[in-house]
Amino acid sequence: MSKFYAILLLTCSLLLSWQLPAQSLSKSFSHKDFESAEKSSDYIKFEGKSTKFGLVTTSFGGIVKDFSVSAEKRGQAIGNIIVKFPIEKMDTDSESRDEKMHGLCFDSKKYKELKIEFKRPIFAGDKEKTVDAEMTIRGKKKKIKIKISAVIEAGKLVAKGGTTLDFEYLEIPDPSIAIASVDKNFNINFNVAIELPKEAPKKK
Repeated sequence: MSKFYAILLLTCSLLLSWQLPAQSLSKSFSHKDFESAEKSSDYIKFEGKSTKFGLVTTSFGGIVKDFSVSAEKRGQAIGNIIVKFPIEKMDTDSESRDEKMHGLCFDSKKYKELKIEFKRPIFAGDKEKTVDAEMTIRGKKKKIKIKISAVIEAGKLVAKGGTTLDFEYLEIPDPSIAIASVDKNFNINFNVAIELPKEAPKKK
């Protein structure tokens, strides 16, 4: 299929889907501590790397303990997707690292929340696609791209994906110290399941 016809088919699908009534989807996820959040099947995880003395590179990871997702479903199209979470709920299971992340990197006293807004719909059942999104971080809006796929299973919308972000582009202060340099790139991965509203029985 040519690129033109693929775009035409996508446009027609969007127009048809947007004629259907919208179903509001929303869910808040909350975990009491790092361990329970890490074990959950619903998560937002982040991972970075640091190099000590310019020789030994190690990975460090973290998880968002509380976050919310909202969207609208029209047919198979899922649009107006928004993900939000409090900066203070980002946890690396290291008190000193968390203190620097919340304070130096994200200035959570001033900027309490991080928000990601998808700029175009996705379709349940599609293979993984890269979509445009906008991240509001430290009071500024930054354009990013996110890989995402979604399916409907057992009455739930299940979405998963991720992205690689850059400290410099996001204007996040460098958390490196004299003996350890933090890589400017870090990864975010997510997996969430949201129960779909039950459809009203059709009138005979």
